[in-house]
Amino acid sequence: MTFGAMPCVVLNQIKSIADQCPDDGGFAVFAARAWYRRFEPMARWEGWGNCFEERPIVASDKVIPAFGMKVLPNPATNRLQVIFDVEPIPESRFLLFDLTGTKVLDLPLNSPNSTFDISSLAPGFYFYGVKNRGNFTQKGKITIIR
Repeated sequence: MTFGAMPCVVLNQIKSIADQCPDDGGFAVFAARAWYRRFEPMARWEGWGNCFEERPIVASDKVIPAFGMKVLPNPATNRLQVIFDVEPIPESRFLLFDLTGTKVLDLPLNSPNSTFDISSLAPGFYFYGVKNRGNFTQKGKITIIR
């Protein structure tokens, strides 16, 4: 049986990847979601959803302590401000991904208050992460409007 030109077994495999938590399945999850929507335009997922809010972020079975951080404003227009409660860990980076999981920004966080120009980005929904020492410690989503 086929769905359009796509065999149902392949479409089911794509959906099983799309249904995963992006923290477990990586950014392939977002690519699978984008692909699956070509065949099921009404399919919806919550992006990272609750998979980060309900369980700790772990690496090598060790909990990575998260620190207080705000990303403002949300929704944003041309500038995005990242504010920490404490000095960020050296070599911390702010990463921004579009809905397909493509990295659109990768910028250093050198102070507790960093402002980034996002005027070149298209309006839409984005996912952000703060990465340090090879691990994500903060994750969330923002909307860019014009």
